[in-house]
Amino acid sequence: MKLLLTIDFPPEYGGMQKYLAAIVKHTFAPGDRVLAGAARSHHQWQFETGAVVEYVSTPLSLFNKKLSLIPLLIRAYCLAAGSPEVELECGNIWAGCVGRLLSPATRRPYRVFTYATELVALRRPGLKSLLLKQVLIGAHSIYVLGEYTRKLLLELGIDKPLHVCPPRLDTSEFPKVATRSADDNTIRLLCVGRLVKHKGHSLLIDALAKLPSDATISTIIAGEGPERKLLERQRSDLHLEDRLRLFGRLTNAQLTELYQSSDIFVFPSLEAAQGAEGFGIVLLEAMYYRLPIIASRAGGIVEVVEGCAELVLPGDADALCDALLRVCRDPGLRRRMIENGTRRLYERYVW
Repeated sequence: MKLLLTIDFPPEYGGMQKYLAAIVKHTFAPGDRVLAGAARSHHQWQFETGAVVEYVSTPLSLFNKKLSLIPLLIRAYCLAAGSPEVELECGNIWAGCVGRLLSPATRRPYRVFTYATELVALRRPGLKSLLLKQVLIGAHSIYVLGEYTRKLLLELGIDKPLHVCPPRLDTSEFPKVATRSADDNTIRLLCVGRLVKHKGHSLLIDALAKLPSDATISTIIAGEGPERKLLERQRSDLHLEDRLRLFGRLTNAQLTELYQSSDIFVFPSLEAAQGAEGFGIVLLEAMYYRLPIIASRAGGIVEVVEGCAELVLPGDADALCDALLRVCRDPGLRRRMIENGTRRLYERYVW
């Protein structure tokens, strides 16, 4: 029995949640289970494959979701101790703490899913980094998104068997791509991502401010996070209210509508002390919705979009501005980028 331990799972929203849910849907069988530590309790439910999801929490989990690791440990021990066939899979390094504690008590090896931001944080000295590195050192093997994640692990001195497991899309869950209307000459840019520093939204706003005044370009940034007020202030200071809108958290239907009505997808991520982009599931979504992509050469982005996107140096607002103008002004280039992106998606990143 596979037993996935995680504190990131639907109905919570985010790239990691989507990633793990897709893995369970497509690789877990009847009798396999997910134990999800959550901020709030949810009803147990079941995938079509028969895998069961059980949620655990504490009254204090609402304030710090990591506190749900305590009941997660207790419940996981009951399941692992009672079955000689349990395979422990840990959805991230924090859930790996539970695997590290259970392994000697139950004599079960554990595997850990790794991404990027949490590995970048382990470069910083301190007790927390030392303890979390022990989680990785004690793992039987480690899942990585790609070459970039593998390099981060090697930089940390973690030399374990690795399984490359990139995100993929289940295209049966997506609506048919609509034909875009060309009712005006405005090019619509879309940027989707949590409003945190390493996503590079501030850089995008700086690049928009450098566009010539006659550029018919409008932009939507869709996402929520701690940088919202800073970004709103930056937009105001640069007088971009007419050119840029910031949307908050959206439903799947609302996000689909934005993808369908946009012309270009922009992903200006940075690699910083606060985090890095290990992959970028939204890049696959942009490929599916047939959007040309402009992105930075940061983290694992190049691996995902190599040969099908316009790539710029991370942190360079002038280069990003130039790329925006180049792609916006060249319909033939956009068509070629779309064709290459669609081909790459279906060759590499669908279930």
